[in-house]
Amino acid sequence: MSTRRTFLLQAVATAAASSSVRARSPNAPVRIALVGLVHDHARGFLPTVLRNPDVELCGIVESNLTLFDRYAREFNLKPSVRFDSLDALFAKIKIDAVATFTSTLGHRAVVEAAAAHRVHVMVEKPLATTLADARSMAAIAGKAGIELIVNYETSFYPSTRTCIPYVTKQHGIGNVRRIVLRAGHEGPAYICSSEFLAWLTDPIENGGGALMDFGCYGANLAACLLPALRPIAVSAVTQSFQPKVYPKVEDEANLLIIYPEAVVVVEASWNWPRDQKELDVYGTDAELHQPDRDTLILRRGDVIRGAGGKVSFRDKSEEQPLPTTRPDEEPSTPLAYLIAVAGGDLKPSGAAALDTNLLVMEILEAAKESARSKRQVLLKSPSA
Repeated sequence: MSTRRTFLLQAVATAAASSSVRARSPNAPVRIALVGLVHDHARGFLPTVLRNPDVELCGIVESNLTLFDRYAREFNLKPSVRFDSLDALFAKIKIDAVATFTSTLGHRAVVEAAAAHRVHVMVEKPLATTLADARSMAAIAGKAGIELIVNYETSFYPSTRTCIPYVTKQHGIGNVRRIVLRAGHEGPAYICSSEFLAWLTDPIENGGGALMDFGCYGANLAACLLPALRPIAVSAVTQSFQPKVYPKVEDEANLLIIYPEAVVVVEASWNWPRDQKELDVYGTDAELHQPDRDTLILRRGDVIRGAGGKVSFRDKSEEQPLPTTRPDEEPSTPLAYLIAVAGGDLKPSGAAALDTNLLVMEILEAAKESARSKRQVLLKSPSA
């Protein structure tokens, strides 16, 4: 398999059992179903399930028989594992959670069906195509007492898992003033399956193009690095550098997310010469540079702020790599997170949490409106 395709191979995280959801035996495997195979991330998630003794694959909901047969041949799946609909699966099998690999537009229908049976739901990023759908899904999940979470591959990078607490808990760079994320790849036309490409480049099924596909990463990381804070405004510019390849959606998006005392710049593109998600976090005392999933570099500032506001200066900036290893007890992969959450051992938080992703959807909706109107869009207060 091409190394470029590894960018798309994702595993999945899903939600915890609550008191309103069917109890499961503590030693029983987590019983899950896949809903949809049209998202290429399913290709990375499925083999991790098949080889993990703590997980039981109870069904795959996919109406496209040709697509299912392709997966069946590759992963040695029995025909009996396929179902035409979630209702057909639920009528036959009790499961703990569903992992969703439909189009983004299809997320709401999955939540509605799963909520009726009080089954937890995980969807791939972003949560929905519109803020209205996202809020409806949250209300449905809340009423049913199920967990609804969103999977971002960046949340499982060792560098990200080190970066966020270093900023938010250790306060290792002072007060955050600027966050810059460069995210994207060569473009889905060159690395995605035909089924994935068909909906990813559709403004209805995906809600947009590069803005939705990669802009969501920046909004999500900003929410994690600036917890308990809300942006006050969003500006965005979208462009089409390859209109013949992507005639319906933008392939380039630049977002400016304004916080009261910080700014977030998101460069989302289907025109990078390589796959990348590169993060820089600038604070009052230092900065963090995260060039890839495993590397985090601390760059200390020239200014040294001492007690009583005393300021001195270094001769030159200091730079040092930070260790990015994690404790063994902390889930370090999407599937490990799935097992812990669905087993009731871990409450979803941070990048996966519903509250985080409702804010992400507010930002994305404002970005789309800003790009359309060519004006800055103010975010309403939560009370409004």
